[in-house]
Amino acid sequence: MAIKYGLNEWHQYVPRDEVNAPIVLCFGDSWFWYPFPGSRNLSQRFLEFGRYQSMDIAVLGENGMEITDPGKRILADVTTFLQYESKTLDMIVVSGGGNDFAGADDLDPILTKGKNSDITSWFKVKETN
Repeated sequence: MAIKYGLNEWHQYVPRDEVNAPIVLCFGDSWFWYPFPGSRNLSQRFLEFGRYQSMDIAVLGENGMEITDPGKRILADVTTFLQYESKTLDMIVVSGGGNDFAGADDLDPILTKGKNSDITSWFKVKETN
C-alpha cells in the first residue's frame, strides 16, 4: 500500500506483488495535501480501512487549488494519469475546495442576515429587470 503525491512519484512507484490492489486517484486541494497533525489528511485516511486492505493511492493537485481553475499543469497530470491508469483505476475522489463555493467572493453577494425561523430570509433577492 502506498500514497504517492504527484505524477512523477507515481511514475517512479513500483507496486508490491499484491495482486488486484485497488488504485485510487485523489484529485484536489488541501484535503488531500495538507499534513493535518494527528488526524492526517483525507488521502491518508484511506490507510485506515484495515490491515488486510491494500490499495495504491495517487494524489494530484495542490494546497489551495480551486476545482474551477486547477491550472494547466495539474490538468495535464490528471489527464496523463487517466490515460495510463484508466483500465486499472478503481476510484476517483475529488475535493473541489470550500473556497469554490463557500468563499467570500461566492457567498457574501447572495447572503444577508435573516430570521432563525425562515431560511429563505438569509438569501438576498435578485432583482430582475
